Amino acid sequence: MSHSVLLVAGRGAVRDVVRAILGGTSELIITGEVDNDLDAVGAISKVHPDLVLIDELLPGIDGIESTAAILQRFPSARVIILSMREDENTVLAAFRAGVREYVSKRSSPVELLAALRAVWRGGLYLSSPISDHLLNRIQRGD
Repeated sequence: MSHSVLLVAGRGAVRDVVRAILGGTSELIITGEVDNDLDAVGAISKVHPDLVLIDELLPGIDGIESTAAILQRFPSARVIILSMREDENTVLAAFRAGVREYVSKRSSPVELLAALRAVWRGGLYLSSPISDHLLNRIQRGD
């Protein structure tokens, strides 16, 4: 069974990379691509994706704010953030906004696919570069 993904990314390079990763599996099919949060709301209404993958760096509004706006309108949406930012405050803000998964752009394609699978099964996910960073902070007593 395949699952549909709406890709929300302002930069074509991010969309190209994600498209290449997801194109290697029949489990995930990109059913829509938009470059901002306003178009994301409209696309969700039209394509009803199983997952919404959002680049944290969107033009005008960041992916976390976009997530909050999307979930206000579509509370059952499964939103995943793809980000370079790995600081604790940003990660926690994303989960407070309703993100189901926070994946580092440094993650491998294998990890991104594993994370997407975890979320469509109803779980939460925090990619290993981020969880490793937070674990290191806890161990240091930060």
